[in-house]
Amino acid sequence: MSETGGLTVAVDDDGIAVRDASETRHVAWDHLAGVAIQTRMAGSEAELFWVLERLDGTSLVIPAASATSADLLPRLKELPGFDVEPLVRAAAATTDDVIVCWRRQ
Repeated sequence: MSETGGLTVAVDDDGIAVRDASETRHVAWDHLAGVAIQTRMAGSEAELFWVLERLDGTSLVIPAASATSADLLPRLKELPGFDVEPLVRAAAATTDDVIVCWRRQ
């Protein structure tokens, strides 16, 4: 579990939960349809966000800084076919973008 900027991110065998002062949002592993990394330019630096798409088409967006110590990336890397290369591109981004890392087959 990790708490950053008022968000608490928890990763467990059921899925990913994000809590803030007003609500808890959750994505179960078996309802996960896709994973992307989103870059948003803030001045000369890119802010990174995980975009976790559910099977129903809705998404959970998590600031990457909030998810870092929650062990999200190691769990995502266990998904069959998860591609880490988009993370390298996102870290060097100079424009707003959304880069897919994984899609359910």
